[in-house]
Amino acid sequence: MLLDNTSYTISASDGINLFIRNHSVKNSNKVILLIHGLGEHSGRYLNLIKDFNNNNISVFTIDIRGHGKSEGKRGHSPFYEQLMSDIQCFVQHVINKTSNQKHFLYGHSMGGNLVINYSLQKDEKINGIIATSPCIKPTIEPYKIKLFMAKLFQKIIPSLTLNNGLDIHGVSRNLEVIEDYVNDPLNHDQISVQLGLDIISSGIYALEKAE
Repeated sequence: MLLDNTSYTISASDGINLFIRNHSVKNSNKVILLIHGLGEHSGRYLNLIKDFNNNNISVFTIDIRGHGKSEGKRGHSPFYEQLMSDIQCFVQHVINKTSNQKHFLYGHSMGGNLVINYSLQKDEKINGIIATSPCIKPTIEPYKIKLFMAKLFQKIIPSLTLNNGLDIHGVSRNLEVIEDYVNDPLNHDQISVQLGLDIISSGIYALEKAE
């Protein structure tokens, strides 16, 4: 039985408003804290959330800054630690509402990168993580000249955004899903120089810690 189905914003440490969805079910003893991937938003996971709810699991979601209904320049974060701080705010907010339950971070793609790196901080309030297709290592190594230029612009205009280069046909084999993705006004194809380099370096860090 769905107990709550609301949306609202919470404030990040720097004052940015972050969009939250609350999909709580009655008598739940587990909570999923869901974090989406690059260029998308939490609204794309409603079918998955429904499956969790049907199994008596509550779900809270967040739109990462610069994505969906959260504030911030599209596809940009000033530095990776700010994203970690945003997740910490999200986690603390959810735990304050559901303190008697077990909490699991679930991240997809870039969200997978974020939850893995957040778990390395050893937040004892989190009981476990789930990471699907985590953005940890590029499938194709970026050209050295591109990395050189990115690092140059990072020093001059870190918020400069470019096309993220994601292949939308890799989203799904279902053409209707791809069409919905393309036509969704809350999706975008941008990534800043700063965020792009942060994703690469944080992926390397996570792999080093795994070894």
